[in-house]
Amino acid sequence: MIDGAVDHAAVVSAADDCHPVSVELYLMRHGEAQDATRDRDRPLSAKGRAQARSSALGLRHLRATPSVLWHSPYLRAAQTAAIAAEVLGLTGGAIVEDDRLTPDGDADAVARWLLADRRAGLVVAHMPILPSLVLALTGGAATFTTAGVAHLTVVGGHAVLSGLYSATALEHMS
Repeated sequence: MIDGAVDHAAVVSAADDCHPVSVELYLMRHGEAQDATRDRDRPLSAKGRAQARSSALGLRHLRATPSVLWHSPYLRAAQTAAIAAEVLGLTGGAIVEDDRLTPDGDADAVARWLLADRRAGLVVAHMPILPSLVLALTGGAATFTTAGVAHLTVVGGHAVLSGLYSATALEHMS
């Protein structure tokens, strides 16, 4: 590793390559948020709720079938996750709040966790962890609009960016 650069080979080798399992991961940024005194308490705006619903409907149109939805504990991400869960038919134990998914979370640690988990899932989180997570998983870059989604295909310990969708593009799919 040079000057704090991420060792992508170490991150993607976290899963067992001897037993490749293909899973689909979707990484979604929360919808547009309102202002609040504390960053973690910012709720979705009316536009943000509409963006979250449109993006989730677009995912349903793409036949996304996550078995679990992990989300940041921040209010705007939790609200986006609740909307997505409703649209995608996820309930109860399939919806998991996770403190690792905050804006400044450790993307390398989250990447290792997701690769080892091996479940098809939807992650609802924030900037800057989402592009850092795509980089850690694929070695490539991605930019997220509000309610935008990155679709990753994971086989064994290797992830490939299969699609990158803005909320507007997902809205036109639904």
